[in-house]
Amino acid sequence: MKNKMKALSVLALATTLAVAGCSGTQSETPADPGGMTPITVAAVPVADVAPLYLGVEQGFFEDEGLDVTVQNVQGAAAAVPLLLNGEMQFAYGAVIPLISIVASGVPAVYVTGGIARPDSPETDYSAVITAKDSPIVDLESLSGHSVAVNALRGGPHLSVLVALEQAGVDPASVNFVELPMGDGLAAVERGDVDAAYLAEPFTSEARKSGFPVISSPVYETAPEGATSGYFTVQPYLQSNGETVDAFARAIAKSVDYANAHPDEVRAQIAGYTGLDPEAIEEMIIPTFTAELTLPSLEAMIGQLDDQGWLDTVPDAASMVRG
Repeated sequence: MKNKMKALSVLALATTLAVAGCSGTQSETPADPGGMTPITVAAVPVADVAPLYLGVEQGFFEDEGLDVTVQNVQGAAAAVPLLLNGEMQFAYGAVIPLISIVASGVPAVYVTGGIARPDSPETDYSAVITAKDSPIVDLESLSGHSVAVNALRGGPHLSVLVALEQAGVDPASVNFVELPMGDGLAAVERGDVDAAYLAEPFTSEARKSGFPVISSPVYETAPEGATSGYFTVQPYLQSNGETVDAFARAIAKSVDYANAHPDEVRAQIAGYTGLDPEAIEEMIIPTFTAELTLPSLEAMIGQLDDQGWLDTVPDAASMVRG
């Protein structure tokens, strides 16, 4: 391994802490004595960030003069205060929650993409599943029933809402229950809920066990383009443009390598998640992308605004590095 890679853990911090200290600029990140620029990247330990780990292993970041430390966090909101105070420089996050974070006043900006919208139901890493003997056979028959999502007003919740609307179902007729995603399958099996939104590795586990899939919500509702990416904050971007450019180039190389080497992607996922390698073999691996497109970002902002989840509507262009 050419670069050091540290797996650290931090407690989730409230997003409100992030707004303090948003003004001003951060100083240029100092290079270490070996001429490398140290950066810390926040990542949620899911399949989406496999290119980051592969890029470190393959030396793509070292080639760009970057000495990378990967730090695990619970989500994008937890990373924001650490980005603003300079403890880390980049973070991985899905577009939907980051839109809400930016709408709250945090100057976050994407510098490169992460994963792309699935190109078919068969390659969708998400699924809404029901019990094996359920009378619910499609989204239309979900009316009057309950569905578990991992967080109310989160990305999965939004995906199901939009999918219901597209199917002509009144979302108000469905009862959403907040439940950790790892508990969704068992909750459906017990009858605690009628359906559940799952993502990998739980999607493949459900399919393999014979649970019916009534929707592939990310494929059905996400616009074409990246659904996640790596972001920083404006103060760091303004003072460290060359480092940001180097990071984006390294991610682009890492994404190309990951898409061409799925077996190495699975091996990396096994390493940083601790999941059973057999389960990882069954997983649907997302398509990775370094591209960011304004139309897809604008569409997702519109979806959130349509649901009334935004107090202010952020400008999509301000969320993407120019």
